[in-house]
Amino acid sequence: MNSVYTDILIAGAGLAGIKAAYSASLCGLKVAVISKSSIAASNYILGFNAAVSENDSTALFCEDTVKGGKYIGKQELAFTLAKNSADEVKNIEHLGLKFDKNEKGYNLLRPLGCSTERLVHIENHTGKTTLERYKEEAVKNGVKIIDNAMLCDLITKDNKVIGASVFDLQNEIKFYICAKAVVLACGGIHIESESTYAPCMTGDGYGAALRAGAYLTDMEFIQFEPCRCIFPQKLGISTTLLSHGGKITNKNGERFLLKEYSSEGEIPKDSLAKLIYAEIKKGNGTPHGGVYLDLTDIPEKEIKKGHILYYKRFLGAGIDITKEKIEVAPCAHSFMGGVVVDEKCRTSVNGLFAAGEVTGGLHGANRVGGNAGTEVYVFGTIAGKSAAEYAKNCSVPHPSFSEEQTSVYGNAQKDFFENIKKTIYENMSNYMGPLRTEKELVLLKTKLKEISEQIRDYTPADFKAEVSKKECENMLVVCTCCVKAAIKRKESRGVHSRKDYPNTDDKYLLSFIFSKDDI
Repeated sequence: MNSVYTDILIAGAGLAGIKAAYSASLCGLKVAVISKSSIAASNYILGFNAAVSENDSTALFCEDTVKGGKYIGKQELAFTLAKNSADEVKNIEHLGLKFDKNEKGYNLLRPLGCSTERLVHIENHTGKTTLERYKEEAVKNGVKIIDNAMLCDLITKDNKVIGASVFDLQNEIKFYICAKAVVLACGGIHIESESTYAPCMTGDGYGAALRAGAYLTDMEFIQFEPCRCIFPQKLGISTTLLSHGGKITNKNGERFLLKEYSSEGEIPKDSLAKLIYAEIKKGNGTPHGGVYLDLTDIPEKEIKKGHILYYKRFLGAGIDITKEKIEVAPCAHSFMGGVVVDEKCRTSVNGLFAAGEVTGGLHGANRVGGNAGTEVYVFGTIAGKSAAEYAKNCSVPHPSFSEEQTSVYGNAQKDFFENIKKTIYENMSNYMGPLRTEKELVLLKTKLKEISEQIRDYTPADFKAEVSKKECENMLVVCTCCVKAAIKRKESRGVHSRKDYPNTDDKYLLSFIFSKDDI
């Protein structure tokens, strides 16, 4: 058996994972990080919320977070986020990195859902810059980063994690990592056909956690980016441009959003996604299935200076957004749900911790702008420290995985499972969009059950097929919990909207919890 021994295993090499690794390494423990892909959503974090201004406070930050989540999120998690936010700014500055400042201090921006200016940033590449630096420091401290390594399953004994099985994607073998503590930091999931996330994000952390005995929560809440460009090329664009004079029209040139709002720039993101989705469903969509976003009336100076990141992104693809319209549509983006944790990032499984988007309970029914960044820094740090504290007090010697069996292969090729993935994406896109109905959700539940039963009867032909099947299983765990929670929540709240239950109902001022017995 190929085995690696470490004190702490961290699954995921984005900011949550690397911050956890760095924090644990400061405690003098042996730390290993497995990284499935070099693609990390952390690279696209433009900035993060921190209570650093005289107009802000921990209490106000916490209040905004709970209110933004429509009172579903856990207050203790929101308080922990707010309380530790300013410390993360200091931690980054301690590494020699400098945030943008003006004559008043930090050059703060005000994201959607915030009562005051709160977003600190290092130009427009805070995530990329800090991830590189923290990774550098972690490696200096002896952290071992294993690339091209995908979490397969957690291994537990008596409700205690003792390690994990891992796919070596480069050498095409499965190996085992023995660990006293494990931190899940695998990020979110590419859950629908046009998701903004990379296809390699298949919900591995969610699936492994549930199978190991942890719980998932808030799975019905998927945040849709309202205006992702779908043509001439698939690219992200900021909705803040709408407040500067951007216009949205349907295929007939009608500014349909003005039927309910005085301008496109005043519409909250969740409402914007729902209204655009409904217009497309009515048959008023553009040739490529979206609506038109027209930025040509915005002063060029505003776009080229204030939104230079997006201007350059589109110009690099041969599109000048100051001169031509683009087609946009709502696309699945952030995932509010995930592994149940407490304020110390502990799960219900002893020795298993989690941080970042793989967790649920913080954001509730909607994520406040800028909090995704704060989450990975704050809870990455906490998860690393908590895992280190646990591992230091763990007297159990490294276990042996001699009982683990090697894979037995059959006839199902990788292409078979890859086609299953496409089917899952298509069904989620068709029935689990920004606006849902009981009829569509029940149909989706049936389809997902049929898919689960179908792949259960097929044995992978080789290593690549085995990996693809595991990814399908992880996706099905997430999607099944999503649809079951969406059926249970017979109301509209935050990013969860039911066409047949358009109002908010205080009866549902709660979170649904899922265990492995629910799948």
